This record gives sequence, C-alpha cells and structure tokens, in this order.
Amino acid sequence: MYKLGILFVLLNHSFVKANEKWPEFNTELSDVIIVAGNVVSAKYLPELVDPKCESGEWVCMDPPPIKFEIKIKKVVYGELIEKEISAFTTSHSGLNQFDITGYQPYLFVLKSDGKDFILPRYQFDLLAYTKNDKLALPMESVSDILISLPCDVAKLHKPIDFDPSIGNILLPIEDYEHYDSHEMDELKKFTHVSKYAVRIVRGIELESMSKYFYNNSTKAHEFMCPRNIE
Repeated sequence: MYKLGILFVLLNHSFVKANEKWPEFNTELSDVIIVAGNVVSAKYLPELVDPKCESGEWVCMDPPPIKFEIKIKKVVYGELIEKEISAFTTSHSGLNQFDITGYQPYLFVLKSDGKDFILPRYQFDLLAYTKNDKLALPMESVSDILISLPCDVAKLHKPIDFDPSIGNILLPIEDYEHYDSHEMDELKKFTHVSKYAVRIVRGIELESMSKYFYNNSTKAHEFMCPRNIE
C-alpha cells in the first residue's frame, strides 16, 4: 500500500510537469475545435522564454507563452466532451488579452491533436448575450470575423437585440474619429451611431454558426478567410 502511494504521487507529479509544457504537434495537420467559453485562470510559461531574451542580448517584444483554462459554455464545432480544458497561446498583450474573472465569454478557434489544445495567435473574439440570453458574435461589418473562420460564416449575420452589459456592444464615438464618410456609412449598416456612442445591432448567433458547420462539410483548409488578412 505504501509503495502504491509513492507510485501514485510520482505519476501525478510527472503528469503535472508534462501538462505545464507547450504541446508538441503540427497545428497545420490538427483538428479544428471551436468553442464558446470563459477564461477562469491563466499564467505564463516562463521556462519557454529564450535565454537571449532574458539576458537582454535580444529585444523580445512578446511576454512568455500562456497556459489558460477555458470553462466551456458551448461547442460550436468539433468533438469535445470536457467541460473545462487547458489551452496554450502566445500574444504581444500577454495575460492582459483575457478577462480571467470568468465574466466575459469568448469564441475560441482552437487546434487540437485530440489531447492538447493550442489557440493560434489572436484567434479568439468577444461574445455577447442577446436579450433572450443566447450567445452571439457582435459584428461591426461583414468582414468582422476571425481569419480562422470560413468566409461564408459572415453571411449568417442578422439584426440582434444585444444585452449591452457584456461584450463591447456600446463603444465610445471617439473610437471612430478616424473613419471617413464611406467607412461611417458602412459602419451604420451594422451599428446605431449616436452623438456619443456606437451600439452594435448585428451579429451571428452561435446556434446559427453551429448549424452552418453541421450542414456544411468544412475541410481544414476552409477554416481561413483570406479577405481578412491584411
């Protein structure tokens, strides 16, 4: 019994250590998993920082890679039974890119080898709730979708009565001072513009997005919208 206890502790320690390392798999050949969820915790993986960055020999703009926990609210595409998963990503913003209080829901386009999950750089977006308490993706224009989603997904947009308390539905008009008249006309197709604020009024309900993927056989290379690549 004593030996078994020691073995369990050693195995558990090995699992934890392995789970702290960046997953080693080819994201180009991996499965796409799209989920809606909240970030409930996040931390840096400092052991992955290049020694030349730490020493000052190189000027490295990015903080260390991040490991974060997602509490799943909805699986939009792919096979996933877990209610909470760990994922890994990199970012110039570091931990500041996420609300880790579990309040703000996000849409994540993940890559997986069936065991681990990698979030390609910046392939997540803020979600909001409709007044009917449904998760939806707010949009400011027809091209306002992640580049890792098929372009046809953008066609699913429709008028939505958003709950303005979550998801950047109400934005200060100052954010759009640099827009010319044509850009403002395009913005007004998806938003209501007043003297002081811009309120998003169009988007995609995640139920519609799930149905799109269920009804359309989407190949791996189709999870990319080239028109959104600048």
